[in-house]
Amino acid sequence: MNTPSNDSTSSAETTTLTKSQLFERFLETERRFPSGHVSRPEDVFDFCDAVLNDQSINLTVELPASDDPEWQLEEIIAQITGCVRDLEEILAEFRRFAPKMEDAA
Repeated sequence: MNTPSNDSTSSAETTTLTKSQLFERFLETERRFPSGHVSRPEDVFDFCDAVLNDQSINLTVELPASDDPEWQLEEIIAQITGCVRDLEEILAEFRRFAPKMEDAA
């Protein structure tokens, strides 16, 4: 004899999203970042990855050989600071996004 299952916890568990799942959904959204551009967070991650790689080279190769090391260092700092601001904005946006998605689930 089959008896229907009345387990309400299993249905609640299926609608609860993990932080990873929420972040995956967040990555699909578009955001406006402090620098003014609109893009998906993953695009910003790719951009910042490239900036950090470039600035690493600038620190180790370009800066020591620069005719104007003070200016060169200011440029490196400005590039990295811009990425940090965008990443901080992504974190803040995700913290606002996650509760809304949890409530909707």
